[in-house]
Amino acid sequence: MASISKDNLKALKTDMDDLDAANRHMKKLVNEFEIENADIITRMKLLKEAIAIKRDQVVIEAVDEFKETGKKKLLGGIGIRERTKLQYEADKAMEWALDHELCLKLDIAKFESIAKTDSELDFVQYETEVIVTFPKEIDI
Repeated sequence: MASISKDNLKALKTDMDDLDAANRHMKKLVNEFEIENADIITRMKLLKEAIAIKRDQVVIEAVDEFKETGKKKLLGGIGIRERTKLQYEADKAMEWALDHELCLKLDIAKFESIAKTDSELDFVQYETEVIVTFPKEIDI
């Protein structure tokens, strides 16, 4: 009859204990780091929040400018892309897929690929979604 090796079990326990000790040590170091660097951590958090608010405002302005002018290349390298967004009832799409012998269950990716090029599907609504892109570095 096979049994668990005491040596292997002891080695496993030793490694697990060592990992637990390393994790406790790392938590201590992280806590010390966060205490010592609280000012910069707070500043970074505030800057991230400010950037998110400003990005949202730029998105609104970029969409408005695109809708007004049709321009897709805007100030600072901001860009506009358009994507076709499909809205449909899954059961009707499944019925269509079965009629066209595409599958036994709806392959959403394949269906949407076909639906984007076949505007005759009366159960699909086609919307254009405006997407604002940001460059890695904003040129001003």
